[in-house]
Amino acid sequence: MNDEDVHFSVRNRLSLAMKTVAVRKFFSRLNPQTDCLEFPNKRSDMTHRSFMVWCPRLAAFDMIFYTDNNPEIPGRLLFPVSAFKHFNQNSSYIKKSFIVDPDGACLYIHSPKWEEFKKLFIETLVEVYQKYYNKQTIIYISLQDIRDEVCRLLRINPHTFELFLQKTYELSILHKIRYSISLETDLRLDMKIQINRRGVYLNGILYSLIALKPLEK
Repeated sequence: MNDEDVHFSVRNRLSLAMKTVAVRKFFSRLNPQTDCLEFPNKRSDMTHRSFMVWCPRLAAFDMIFYTDNNPEIPGRLLFPVSAFKHFNQNSSYIKKSFIVDPDGACLYIHSPKWEEFKKLFIETLVEVYQKYYNKQTIIYISLQDIRDEVCRLLRINPHTFELFLQKTYELSILHKIRYSISLETDLRLDMKIQINRRGVYLNGILYSLIALKPLEK
């Protein structure tokens, strides 16, 4: 970075430089396989600031999901929950024909069906909860943390997570699964940062904490 552009401490300058390089590497106009410009215009490569703005926009279209609060990742974790395809034989994807890439492939949103995905979702939910419980040794875990990790593992969007969690919660009330689920809206003092994160809504109600307990046989 040019000296005249530097107005930060050494630590912040290093952090900004790393972010800038990462964004340019993954979102450059230069295709790393062909070494050619995919978008030959005068517009400069995407900046870190533009990248931060586009993340929530693409997440709103269920194309990607991202989180800044993964305890094992010191930074932003971003992953796709959609794919561009020329054709699709998997019923877990919904075609968005009005979004097409330069090669003519259409966007497909990963939207699995509950009956086909139920077992895997419940198993993953329990596994992730247990992992966080073992680390924190408290019964009520941040539902947003659980949501982010389940979405990452299953490559689903937050809307699908909320829908499937609601169905899982209803099954627990009817004792049709081997776990009882408790959902709360209270925020602990050490969880105020959660307010600035995307919430988890079930039937229009915001929840912030979840507890899972296996039922006695």
